[in-house]
Amino acid sequence: MGADQNEQESPPDTPTMEDVRASGWEEVIASVDHDDPDLANLGMAFWQAAEVADEPTTSRVFELFALAASATLDAESWNEPFKPFMTMAGKRSVIPSDLHPIEVAFLGEAAGLVAGAPALQARLYDIAWTHGSPRRIEHALRAIEAYTGEPLTNDAWIGDAEEAWRRAIFLSRRLGKATATQLAGIEATVVDTLLSSSASDGFLAVWLSDLLEHFGLARGSAIKIAAHLRALADLDRAADDHHRSQEEYRAAARWFERGDENDRAYACAADLAESYVAQADNPRSSANVSNIVASSHLEKAVATLRSLPKDYRTAQSLDKRLEHLQQRLRQSRKDSLREMARIESDPIDISAYVQSAKQLVSGHELPEALLRFALVLPLVDVQSLRENTIDAMRTFRLSSLFGGATLSADGRKVAATPGGTFSADDNAAIFNRMVRDHQSTAGLGAQARIIPALDVLKTEHCISREVVRQICGESPVIPPDRSNLWAAGLFAGFDGDYATALHILVPQLEALIRAHLNDQGVSTLLFGENGVETEKSLGPLLALEETAAIFTPSFRFELQALLTESHGPNLRNSVAHGQMTDETSWTTVTLYVWWLMLRLCYLPFWNMHSDQAPVGKE
Repeated sequence: MGADQNEQESPPDTPTMEDVRASGWEEVIASVDHDDPDLANLGMAFWQAAEVADEPTTSRVFELFALAASATLDAESWNEPFKPFMTMAGKRSVIPSDLHPIEVAFLGEAAGLVAGAPALQARLYDIAWTHGSPRRIEHALRAIEAYTGEPLTNDAWIGDAEEAWRRAIFLSRRLGKATATQLAGIEATVVDTLLSSSASDGFLAVWLSDLLEHFGLARGSAIKIAAHLRALADLDRAADDHHRSQEEYRAAARWFERGDENDRAYACAADLAESYVAQADNPRSSANVSNIVASSHLEKAVATLRSLPKDYRTAQSLDKRLEHLQQRLRQSRKDSLREMARIESDPIDISAYVQSAKQLVSGHELPEALLRFALVLPLVDVQSLRENTIDAMRTFRLSSLFGGATLSADGRKVAATPGGTFSADDNAAIFNRMVRDHQSTAGLGAQARIIPALDVLKTEHCISREVVRQICGESPVIPPDRSNLWAAGLFAGFDGDYATALHILVPQLEALIRAHLNDQGVSTLLFGENGVETEKSLGPLLALEETAAIFTPSFRFELQALLTESHGPNLRNSVAHGQMTDETSWTTVTLYVWWLMLRLCYLPFWNMHSDQAPVGKE
């Protein structure tokens, strides 16, 4: 079943039509599970039958049929529609392009003998058309006819029917005038089937709608199709089948637009929004509908209503409805916070880290003790964190498959992570995960190292406001005209008032970065209309390439992860917009940020006054 890519061998003795008739191919097809009779299973059945066939010619018939059936179809490819079903280590499964022209001709002739198996017959004719030399138009016409022999039912569509009808339409369009009659017949059949579909047909109406829309067909029936889809949507919504009704409302809206009935399209969108609301309220979901789930549906409802033109919303009195749903969404998100369960692992023994942190700063004069406190915890190794994050995302792929959302303390949705398959090239997803994970790392570091060391430092030394003011005044990194502000913020932290510390230090950090960039000749301004100049905020400043000349990659990432990224604590935003509460102002993360600011200030001060080798570099 395997072959080197692009390898083509001389054919063995090619079977005859008499060999096909005598092979018993009908029995092979009958042996396939009728609950899953797709071509892939049929191909496997023929491969197995070829291995046990008594006659070499019968075995070769089955091998050729298996090869034809097992290839994967790319329905809208003109030159290479048949792909290998398996590729591995530079090898792949055989495909029809590996066949000798004599074998291709055999399949084209054998297709006429397998009329009882339309899927196989369509595949054989299509191979003969695609790889025949010269191509014969009758093979294409018969392939189209056989492809459209697949029934247009819900179950069949899930199998091979979708690709079969898609292939039939593609060939009919590409062949132009030669197949204009066939294309018109296909269009009429699909439209008639769609218009006669009912709720019992599942998603069939939506699938057929997508097929017609994809190929630009049935424009003359646009309004009929739209009206039928909307009627189905209304029925499904009444039956609480919201997922299907939403797909039908969306499809109906597109068809009304194609038919230049925009107001009716907008009405479908409004109904779609109400379907989301009904889904949020659905009593069948659980005894008490989850606010987390309800918020997701309400969010979609709000977004759908917002997408409607303002004039239409006004005319239909939908602005009040939109306002009401926005209020519900805000409340639902707040309620979601109470539903979130704390995920706990087994306890981590940090006693050794606590003890070593205490010993590190104990028994030293204040300048040395402050230095040791500033170095009590190493900064994050960004490269190692990235590698570990990639390994985790690759190992636990389900965490990447499903999307997620980050809610603020007041219930607002402040960040979203789209779902999808993991890729090591998806730098944004990897960075967001790094930011999220670092929040836990910073909190643990504060508990295990910073807090114990700070307790010893404050027990053994009296750290006065004047001492802190002197450090800030002489630290070469602190702008001279802001040293008192830095001293006030750092002293507040030594006094345990981290709320005051952050409200002073975070804006001053922004000014510090701006001052150093300006010293390097880097503009930190944004120019708006009429020449109005505004300063870039902390996030854009940290994102500048020139900021790498001020901070190490580790310190820069620490600041981004904790202060400016919505997937993390985003403390700069909380401070700037007054969103910090009494509770969120006193956390291990706010303590950690204060410690970073102390480290930023003190290490340059120490290096300037010490005879020892310089330590640290932020």
